[in-house]
Amino acid sequence: HIYIPIYNNNFFHSHSSGLKINKIWDKLKKPPLINFSNTELKLCNKILLKMGINKNDWFVTLHVREGSTKVDFKSESFRNGNIKDYHKAIKFIVNKGGYVFRMGDDSLSKLPYIKGVIDYANSKHKSHALDIFLGAKSKFCIATSSGYYIIPYLFGIPILMTNSLSSLEYWLLRKKDFFLPRIILDKSKNKKL
Repeated sequence: HIYIPIYNNNFFHSHSSGLKINKIWDKLKKPPLINFSNTELKLCNKILLKMGINKNDWFVTLHVREGSTKVDFKSESFRNGNIKDYHKAIKFIVNKGGYVFRMGDDSLSKLPYIKGVIDYANSKHKSHALDIFLGAKSKFCIATSSGYYIIPYLFGIPILMTNSLSSLEYWLLRKKDFFLPRIILDKSKNKKL
């Protein structure tokens, strides 16, 4: 219950630091704090070639939290989404000439074949290095309230945060990011709140 006054508002303390850092970082137009060595870049680009992605191709990372079959996340199920709700966005990106990497671990449902989509969560090419590389080199990331979006975020990649009930992610986002909260309905009145 600690609030810190910042920018003429009072924010919960964990949000305040993110706001302050992002405002300064944006103003100074600073590059990301971490980067890849030439060896790491060559290795990751070689793996992408095996997957049919050339050096000049662009791609988007997509992570939709489903809840794990490996761990009991029932108490956090309100953070889950349905990958089918993102098919229009996927189709739009692919129609514009991009690829979509569906991120996550192998507990996620397998995707049916969709042209231009790599179900990386269930790929034989999956690795920790490529998880980070894809997030760092994507044009943008579409994410739900889960941990993956932090990787592209750390590399300065724009985030489209979707389907979120939590405000924590909102306060961490920067000017170039977008926040699309989950629509909440009053079932008794069948009305959007």
